[in-house]
Amino acid sequence: MTLDDIASDTEELFRQQALAHRKPQLPKTGFCFNCSEAVPQHANFCDCDCLKDYERRTENAKGR
Repeated sequence: MTLDDIASDTEELFRQQALAHRKPQLPKTGFCFNCSEAVPQHANFCDCDCLKDYERRTENAKGR
């Protein structure tokens, strides 16, 4: 096994670990996930307050 093979294997291991631990992403629905107001198609929340409220409620639901 060459140094290049070891580097490639290590890179693949890091990639797999990063993908396994990434935060799941919400689908783009066109509506705020917190208050259900219409939002631009590229957004999930109407403002940062709704995002923070949504994150707080989902963390509380997990029992943290």
